[in-house]
Amino acid sequence: MAITTIDLSDMMKVVPISTADLVKNVPGAFVNSSLGEIRNMVYTRGVSANSTDGASGYYYVSLQEDGLPVTAISANNTGPDFFIRADATLDHLEAVRGGSAAITGTNAPGGIFNYISKTGTDVFSGVLSARFGLEGNGSNPYYRSDISVGGPFKNGFYYNVGGFYRHSVGAHDTGYPLNYGGQLKANIVKKFANGSLELYAKLLDDHNGWFEFTPAIGFGTNHFAPGFDNKSSVLAPPESKFSYQTGPNSFATYDVGKLVHSKANVIGLKLDATLGNGWSFTNNGKFTNNKYDWNSGAIIFPQPLDNLMTYALLGTLGMPGTYTFTSPSGASAQIMSFSGFDFNRVGSSTLPGSNVIPFAGLIQAAATREMDNKEWMNQFSVTKKFDKGSITAGMFYDHANVLAIQGGAGIGISELKSQPKLLQITLQSPAGQLQQVTNAKGYSAPGAIGQNYNKASWEQIAFFLGSRWEFAPKWSLDWGVRQEEVKVATNNLTDAGNINVTSTTGGVDGNASTLYDNNYVTQGNIIHVERKLNTTSYSAAINRELSKESSIYLRYSVGKKTPDLDSYFSLNNLAANAVAQTKPQIVTQWELGYKFTKPKFSLAVTPFYSDLTDVATGTGFQNPDGTFYNRTVYNALRTYGVEVESTRYFSGGFALRGSLTLQRSTATKWQSWIANGPGAADDALLDFSGNKSDNNPEVMSTITPSYSKGRFFGQIQWRYMGSRPANIPNAFSLPAFSQTDLTLQWQFSHKLTLSLTVNNLLDTKGVMSFAPPGIFLDALNRQGFTKAMLAANPNAPYSIVTIPARAYFLSANYTF
Repeated sequence: MAITTIDLSDMMKVVPISTADLVKNVPGAFVNSSLGEIRNMVYTRGVSANSTDGASGYYYVSLQEDGLPVTAISANNTGPDFFIRADATLDHLEAVRGGSAAITGTNAPGGIFNYISKTGTDVFSGVLSARFGLEGNGSNPYYRSDISVGGPFKNGFYYNVGGFYRHSVGAHDTGYPLNYGGQLKANIVKKFANGSLELYAKLLDDHNGWFEFTPAIGFGTNHFAPGFDNKSSVLAPPESKFSYQTGPNSFATYDVGKLVHSKANVIGLKLDATLGNGWSFTNNGKFTNNKYDWNSGAIIFPQPLDNLMTYALLGTLGMPGTYTFTSPSGASAQIMSFSGFDFNRVGSSTLPGSNVIPFAGLIQAAATREMDNKEWMNQFSVTKKFDKGSITAGMFYDHANVLAIQGGAGIGISELKSQPKLLQITLQSPAGQLQQVTNAKGYSAPGAIGQNYNKASWEQIAFFLGSRWEFAPKWSLDWGVRQEEVKVATNNLTDAGNINVTSTTGGVDGNASTLYDNNYVTQGNIIHVERKLNTTSYSAAINRELSKESSIYLRYSVGKKTPDLDSYFSLNNLAANAVAQTKPQIVTQWELGYKFTKPKFSLAVTPFYSDLTDVATGTGFQNPDGTFYNRTVYNALRTYGVEVESTRYFSGGFALRGSLTLQRSTATKWQSWIANGPGAADDALLDFSGNKSDNNPEVMSTITPSYSKGRFFGQIQWRYMGSRPANIPNAFSLPAFSQTDLTLQWQFSHKLTLSLTVNNLLDTKGVMSFAPPGIFLDALNRQGFTKAMLAANPNAPYSIVTIPARAYFLSANYTF
């Protein structure tokens, strides 16, 4: 199998942005953590079709904690990294990539990343660390402390307890903390003569935001639009706190300072036992209550003020008159509408950003989302060892009850600048009446946003069987099969289920001229959906030991990826539900692995081939009446390449670690719908089959030279990310870049170590993702942007996400 282990000593030499950052040392793994600590993207070997966006960045892989998934369910903007953090209680990371992941993990044909916690040993020991940092090229403070303590009790009992607390602004200057909170973890282990019993628990209470796209110019470059750089933030200001109406007599408070408030309460029990005569078994079960509460800006993109969509979002479409947009500095712009559906510029705009896009601002959706997931999972396996091999059989079970409510408190438009302020918007009617479109904080009524309501029961059961057989001297065969069943029952708000209630008496304050409190959204009809899906995955490899130091293997695997909850939540139309498919995607993989190991040198070379088919690709469009609809096609990707991983220890304290991935990924079949105008009549189906797949670089490499002597340790880590197509139409390519990180450590004593780490030492502006130019819906459809569109307007401003700017961290670690 293609397995990589990252131990504690390696993890302590870096300062990761997020939990996913530790995966960057795994060959073949693409990691994009540029949005912050949550909503990261992780995929391997081109198995990436639904993982190139932060809303679904772990679609094909499983993040696990101590042998079980953090959560077995996923949905739009509901991923495992909301509920896992790496801290001083982490012992090591095990990464399984390639075909064997399809049978060793649940619903994760792209890879498994298992974060293993420390447990107590025979000797009392611990670590206490404190870290101060300056992110955003030295401008944004970062504070963090970690602790982990473990040791023996009496009578064969051992314990470990620890956690962290962190408070930071983040890599971009938002003007307020984007991460604050922490977690507490503990375990107690009872060791027996023939096994062990472990009770473990975790409490996570964390607040996190994420960074949105930054305006840019020059397709295929890393050039920001005037007034922006790699430290800029387009998030709404911290004073965006206000009450909004949720019903005839009910209200809620939107507070962007709360960010995404994630909580995880976990308790689990793990039993390992050796029964004698070659028999052993293990059982690992846990109950988890994962929940989050969003108060966050979202879908923040430049939006022209003279576009119809602007007023559809504000909820004033069809209302004629003169619209005035005023910033706190007094700058303004005016738009005249004669019919309520035509919008024309008046005079000139003095708003910031006119040199980027005249008469434009940044859409600021006050996004709200609640999710509560009560989940029980258990995995049992029994193994029988023989003289020439072993056989393992087991079962995985997961049951989750999920409630998800997504909506918004309103829509605002801010200045088109870094650290923008919300604009005040007024409408003077043809009769001369002055109406307030936005409230004092700059947001319109929530009625234009709508609401999604979904309640689901998810039940997943898998039976697996695997064996290893040494059928001849130095030859062995290992194989496995996994049979999985997923049953989902959901209650979904219908596609026409939002009832937009408009007051006839002036809303909350009884004043018809204050439009921001004159309507609200309530839930309408609910549709009940039940679906069941069965899949079979299998993998087999033949292994040959060439010598004591080297071996080779050939593996073939077929893995199935069942749809996530969003595929079931989208079944909200009775007529469409009858024909809508919820079928699995299929991942077929070949890999040939060679491993060579000596005390001071190791080498692993793994050529691979992967084929991803039955990829459901949906695109949202708008009808002339303002309602939305979706079109879906099924596509396929193919990737082949080679992964190389090596470590060499030299004399004199020098060492060199490196990894290299060379790959070529192609969209063997890829079609995409685009809209030429409102309504389905003129939609067009474009065919991009044969193009390179998006966001899969042909070259990824990490080279880490290090030197240690006495109390000193120094390390430079250089990462290279090759150019890669920005989207499937191959409209342009995101440029190649490299990033250099520096770590210097000095051991003052055998207990105290001081470290200086500089991430992105050269302040490289590496581009990780993009959003197309155009109006609101255009920016959400990467695959709809084509070469023809680029040629028609090559200088159009668009949006990019770049790696974090240079950051400095000073850490002190005290071990005892």
